[in-house]
Amino acid sequence: MEKLSVNSLLQAYILAKKIGLDPDFIKLLELELRRRSVNLKKIMLFQKRDPSLSS
Repeated sequence: MEKLSVNSLLQAYILAKKIGLDPDFIKLLELELRRRSVNLKKIMLFQKRDPSLSS
């Protein structure tokens, strides 16, 4: 996953959650985002404020 940009990784994570992919896959994405110091709580709060980010 090191070749994915943070933006691509975030998009994959948001889409995986949205369409209900395998929880183990979602956890793998979460671990990689945390490893890159991405604050998932802030991302999810921001996304809820602006639903256009989910598209």
